[in-house]
Amino acid sequence: MDKSQKPKVEFRYYSTLPQLPIYFLTGDGWLNCRGTRTVCLHFHNLMEIGYCYNGNGNMLLGDHACKTEANMISIIPPNYPHSTDSIPDSIITWEYLFIDVDSCLQSVYGNDEHKFNYMKQLITQKARYIHAKEYPDIASAFRIILHEMLVQKEYSNAMVKGMVFWLLMRIARMTTSEEDHEILSYKRPLSLENVSQIRPALEMIRKQYTSSIRIQDLADICSISEAYFRKLFKKMMGVSALDYINKVRIMNAAELIQKTDDPLHEIISKTGFISESTFNRNFKKYTGMSPRQWKEKYAGKECRLKDFDIYLENGW
Repeated sequence: MDKSQKPKVEFRYYSTLPQLPIYFLTGDGWLNCRGTRTVCLHFHNLMEIGYCYNGNGNMLLGDHACKTEANMISIIPPNYPHSTDSIPDSIITWEYLFIDVDSCLQSVYGNDEHKFNYMKQLITQKARYIHAKEYPDIASAFRIILHEMLVQKEYSNAMVKGMVFWLLMRIARMTTSEEDHEILSYKRPLSLENVSQIRPALEMIRKQYTSSIRIQDLADICSISEAYFRKLFKKMMGVSALDYINKVRIMNAAELIQKTDDPLHEIISKTGFISESTFNRNFKKYTGMSPRQWKEKYAGKECRLKDFDIYLENGW
């Protein structure tokens, strides 16, 4: 790659589960998959915690490369560029948990803005790559959460909520602990600082996509001019801010069409569109089919929206 060329960074979006502030990737499709070489870094809207049971390659955290090996745990904040670069055709074994940090903290610190912001800073300011042997409590919590999600017994959701909050507090404690070795933790990479510069806009879109959002408002929250914001957003995300907003809205609309019986006009309103014609045009643009075709094909079925090219690349 030409050294003057900026690294490509992709955004991969996940919606949390109903009534829970998480999303997870597990099962045979993840526990026994072939390794691939990743061509670029990516980042998520949610915090990612990954557990490597077996692998051969590197975990890339911004500019840092860490060797992939069994029983390693990655803890990656929202909007932090990273990638898993595995040897082609080797068997890799990972499971992933994605956490909506804001939602978890809001339920406890919602009335205390200072405490909310302080705890969020502790939890999300660093990416970490740690060994389960050194942090058996974190490894155990990870496995308990995924187990409860899979078995779905009585009180499973309540247990998961409590355990996820415990996990976030454990990560916060790591930040303030004297045992927090720098070799295992990485601050946001300076070479990709522009990603962090538009982070407030990404957060605003995630929370307010159902409402009217002006590009000027996004620029203001990032403390830059509208002209520079438009240029920077397109450069970092590969799409314009308006296209990005519409993609977030369509992804959520597609999920509502698939999983609910809500009338189309209500879904249009819930996802921030002001007219049916605009909604239909964007739905066709990003899914390749009309809302009716989507419902006929996927209603009541386990369709993973991340498999569609709704963002910059087919996400996982």
